[in-house]
Amino acid sequence: MLASIRHLRMFVILGQTNSVTRAAELTHVSQPAVTQAMAKLARDSGHTLFKRGAQGLFLTEAGERLHYRASRALRMLDQATADMDRSIRIQVTWHQLQALIAVTETENFTLAALRLSLAQPTVHRATTTLEKAAGLEFFQRTAHGLISTRGGLQ
Repeated sequence: MLASIRHLRMFVILGQTNSVTRAAELTHVSQPAVTQAMAKLARDSGHTLFKRGAQGLFLTEAGERLHYRASRALRMLDQATADMDRSIRIQVTWHQLQALIAVTETENFTLAALRLSLAQPTVHRATTTLEKAAGLEFFQRTAHGLISTRGGLQ
């Protein structure tokens, strides 16, 4: 199961601050939400990601590896979405990004759905939700399929 982008952001901030309280404040969620998200990440990864200390939570060796990779991935994602509205950058999901990439590569909602093993309406909804949030048209519909617009390629 893919971790949510929001959970990875919480993880990176918690790894930097060593404080659930501070991570909750910075990500605008409750402390229990941070704790639950970290438990889910640990469960999904199959590794203990933090160890408790007198001064807060500290990354384990596995946590350090994930922190490095998650920080790098989020930096790349933030660079790729820098010109988009902040709300989109915060709300975008892996599934929406996967759908957008698949539709861009196949130039067809049905083929993208087959590639992702999803229903075509699910892929269509994911990409149109992103389009609406971005205020951009990602695809131009033609008689031969879809053509990515400049906004879709960026």
